[in-house]
Amino acid sequence: MIYTIQENIDFYRAGYQIIGQNSFEDAVYKAVGKIVSDFSKHIDTNLISYDKFYKGTLLKFHTIMIAEGIKEYVLNDKEFDPLYLIELYRWLISSSEILLEEK
Repeated sequence: MIYTIQENIDFYRAGYQIIGQNSFEDAVYKAVGKIVSDFSKHIDTNLISYDKFYKGTLLKFHTIMIAEGIKEYVLNDKEFDPLYLIELYRWLISSSEILLEEK
């Protein structure tokens, strides 16, 4: 997904200028939500239910995190290597519970 966005960054930047009902941002959120939901179907349900959170909450958390990350990436003028963003997301996934427990 990140590579596709990078290849079409001008399209995405223009898209985020569309606000209001049926905004581009809402469309990205829904698309990411579908991807996260589809991906979760391939994960062992015992692994998901092991967490303290309800599965829907966990999926929403990841949807928000990815959708906002895409928005930040698109609207930021800095160039990021897609591999950096992928590694950052992996780190956030693996570290989020540890960081929350430390706080």
